[in-house]
Amino acid sequence: MVLCTAFAAPLVLTGCAPAEGDAVTSVEQPLLLDDSNVTITTAGLAMARTNAITYVWGSAPLSTTATVTTIPSAIPLSFTQQLLGITTVPNLSSITELQFDLGNGITTVNYVLRPTAIASGATRLVIVHHGHESPGDSGVASLTRTLIASGYTVLFSTMPCWPVASSPYDHGYSGYANCPSLVGWGSSPTSPGGAHNAMFVVASVQPAVGSGHVQRYFFDALNRSLNYLGTFGQIDMVGLSGGGWTTSMYAALDTRISNSIAVDGSKPSFLNRCDTVDPTTEGCLSAGDPTGGYDGDREQMDPGFFQSFGHLDVYAMAGSGAGRRHVHVQGRNDTIFGKTKYTSAEYDGTTRTHMGAAAGLTWDQSIRGVLGSGTAYRGYETNVQSFLRSFSGCCDSGYFRFVMDEDNEAAHQISPPAQLAFVLAELEGARIPFGAVSSSDVFVRGLDRTLRHGPTSWSQIVSSVDVAGQPVVVVSSSATDVFVRDQSDPSGTNRGSRISQIHIVSGTASAPTDWGGTVNSDPAVVPYGAPGNFQVVAVGSDRQLWEWWTAGGFQRITTAIMTNPIEVAGTPALVVSGSYLDAFVTRTDAANYGRFEHVYYRGSTWQRETLPGTFRGFPTAVVTGSVMRVYGRGLDDRLYENAAAVGTSGSWTLARVSDYTVESSSGVAILGTPSTAVLASGQPLVVVRDASGNVAAFQIISGQWHYASWALPSGHHVTLSPLAIPTGAYVRAEDRNSWFFSTTGSATSLLGQID
Repeated sequence: MVLCTAFAAPLVLTGCAPAEGDAVTSVEQPLLLDDSNVTITTAGLAMARTNAITYVWGSAPLSTTATVTTIPSAIPLSFTQQLLGITTVPNLSSITELQFDLGNGITTVNYVLRPTAIASGATRLVIVHHGHESPGDSGVASLTRTLIASGYTVLFSTMPCWPVASSPYDHGYSGYANCPSLVGWGSSPTSPGGAHNAMFVVASVQPAVGSGHVQRYFFDALNRSLNYLGTFGQIDMVGLSGGGWTTSMYAALDTRISNSIAVDGSKPSFLNRCDTVDPTTEGCLSAGDPTGGYDGDREQMDPGFFQSFGHLDVYAMAGSGAGRRHVHVQGRNDTIFGKTKYTSAEYDGTTRTHMGAAAGLTWDQSIRGVLGSGTAYRGYETNVQSFLRSFSGCCDSGYFRFVMDEDNEAAHQISPPAQLAFVLAELEGARIPFGAVSSSDVFVRGLDRTLRHGPTSWSQIVSSVDVAGQPVVVVSSSATDVFVRDQSDPSGTNRGSRISQIHIVSGTASAPTDWGGTVNSDPAVVPYGAPGNFQVVAVGSDRQLWEWWTAGGFQRITTAIMTNPIEVAGTPALVVSGSYLDAFVTRTDAANYGRFEHVYYRGSTWQRETLPGTFRGFPTAVVTGSVMRVYGRGLDDRLYENAAAVGTSGSWTLARVSDYTVESSSGVAILGTPSTAVLASGQPLVVVRDASGNVAAFQIISGQWHYASWALPSGHHVTLSPLAIPTGAYVRAEDRNSWFFSTTGSATSLLGQID
């Protein structure tokens, strides 16, 4: 049996009538808008948002009424076992169930999970939407746990008409969530294209004329929840699967959402084209044309909406506006949205040969585009970014970014590395965009994703490297070597992210060298041994720490030092002192989440130990004299230092730097990732973004820690995380332009925008 898709007059689906119990034997899915590029204009964006809101709710602007149908008495904290599959959630103070009658017999619930201790600077609400997935085995539960432990309030949400008795969600604590007019109609709610799809064709649940469209059931409880909860310092949203699609859509409709991150949940229609299949399956629906139909849940191919708006229009609206960011995280091996979904038989037995931007493009190329091949093959990330940069004026017009998660587990989930390195890092602005060791040579990912060199202008170094994150720079007397996480696919083999080296002599770059392997983090690099030799470490797709000593020469470090390797994520830190190598990386295993692991080489074998303290984000490290220093952002949003003598282990001293500065800094909340460098004096400089959008700078002068706040000129503030070098720090401002701070806090504007 096939469920009819949604219609908006005057569109009519052949052989389909919106009556309960109706079924058809053939389905003709109308062609949707070609959304391979953004179709709205900058001048028309506000009206486009108004039109989208009107389609969903019947009128605009968004309702501000705080209408919650019922709020039951306090729910025991043990409900997390049913809701998340987790017995204990640290720092959880209370759980509140918000019940919503959406009309026509459709009811749903959201949950407000409040922390006991709210971290400084973290008066933020994060909406976590688990879509159709069971939270406990999809990474949604562990992400929710981490957010609450870190002091965020969480609004936990789901799809309408999705809770089923066999699910841990189980219709909510009170059993309130239900769709009585749909249960038992068509296919089972647990099957692909289940009960919530039935909303689109059952006459009894259609909103009244002038009251919007069935789509409102997906967003109404979110709007009403936010109206009820009132003001937060910031509201962000993260969703997986159908929750990822909801995240993109709701952020496009409601500008109260600042950061929105869709994980394996939304794809443009042009990437969801597929061959005609048997209409009695739950696979693709016939589009009535020779090229096939579309795959996805019915809300994602509703012609009433998606013949007027493309998905790229939605992404542009979700990311547009000052202080707003929309990010897509895509798992290469995700079982629903990953590469095999586009190259092998679907569960209905039909191979999807038409899913791509154009014939002959690989999965990587279809999503990310082909570097240097023109507008038609730029990929949807570049097209949305170009639109957001096209607004006139000087200032922040919003942001969009696509991130590839290389985790090799075949699952539909927010993987542990993605939770820390991509989701939390994006929420907290932990990404460092610069690579440099001096004020005369700095490298960045350009707006076109290629490697760019500054600071006087951002000139392209090579066009064939698709830079994913932060470049790493090593300078010698004769050359400069830049290492990057490279996502290009020149051979058309869906190669995956790897480390590429660009060797530069007298301003001329050689062709990139592929160092082999697959990485899921930016690399850390130090010169090691003979001139021109390097030691490189990065997190692999197996969540383990790997080392490279030459192009093609690499191994998994943890294989040599333990039987049951720990899991790690994010960009590691690496320092060298003589023959000693010391790497530091963040653990993601539940028992030690947020601890820094010290993995060290003493001339023969690798060993490891866990440092004191628990941290947010990633470590940064330097060697000053005979002391190793490792810095991190504590759970209280303060700067911490672990210190030990070079070449030792097990003798680390943990101190909160903020407590020891001559100038009072104990009340200064820091955000993002700290960065450190060694000053000409031989002492450390540590820089990190603070909660006010300035740089908090810590340095040792005459044996004492000093603190200073470095501020950009009026009208500008720091976004993302700064990079420390021996003479100061590079920062990125809200308008994508970059600045350089001297060690005295003097700011100099650099030319041109960066990613």
